[in-house]
Amino acid sequence: VMDKKLNQRRALKLPRPRLGKLDKIIRVIRAEGNRLAELTHQNITRIHLSDELEISIEKDRYSFPYFLMDYLENVQDLDEYIRDNLETLTADRIISYFRHVMLGLNFLHKSDVIHCDIKPGNIIIAPDTQALIADLGYAKHLERVPQESEKKDTTVTYTPFYAHPDLI
Repeated sequence: VMDKKLNQRRALKLPRPRLGKLDKIIRVIRAEGNRLAELTHQNITRIHLSDELEISIEKDRYSFPYFLMDYLENVQDLDEYIRDNLETLTADRIISYFRHVMLGLNFLHKSDVIHCDIKPGNIIIAPDTQALIADLGYAKHLERVPQESEKKDTTVTYTPFYAHPDLI
């Protein structure tokens, strides 16, 4: 989409409506917007606007979240980008992309945020950019030292193929 006030292209992110899962999807997208708004780092996707649109589907009303993010021309998942450019990328360049990911994860962890769904599809890159961690919809905000009375279970959502066996 075009931000007419700033004359800049932006990426629009919104949930894909699947009627049976719409409530959960809306919660995930809303949470992602809230998390991204709090986090500013060169290796984390950045949002510029978060809002909601009221809609009705089969007599049910929903507050449908969306947000505008940086637009990256020719963006790809990091693994696809490396495969597609393997002949021209140096080992140092590839290592630098993984360094970008580690810097982003370190920033998230120092901010008490656990991504919960790190996988190739959630690390993106465009030509001449740094690698970015994307899709914080399943991320969890954790306190460093919770009080004993505050300890509770939490639901963790993840992609099973990439999850640690203990998590599964």
